[in-house]
Amino acid sequence: MSDCELILASWGKVENNLAAYGGEVLTRLFTEHPDTQKLFPKFVGIPCGELAGNAGVADHGKTVLTKLGEILRAKGSNEVIKPLATTHANKHKIALNNFK
Repeated sequence: MSDCELILASWGKVENNLAAYGGEVLTRLFTEHPDTQKLFPKFVGIPCGELAGNAGVADHGKTVLTKLGEILRAKGSNEVIKPLATTHANKHKIALNNFK
């Protein structure tokens, strides 16, 4: 069983509440790696203690996890990953090292 298949086997639990889990993921990212918060301009001014439960963080987290689900289902297909990578590189100016 591939890594994607293993994750997808329990992904339904995540999909049942994408906003809550997405908010938790971004809150943890920003808390454990504070330098990443500056990559999200709309979250720059939010103090670390106010990230959890923030509707904007949860909403963006939902978007992130929705896209992650699409990538997992595509099992790494370049057709799914390439447009997302292009947008992050060209529009958002996110360096590749932020995805490692």
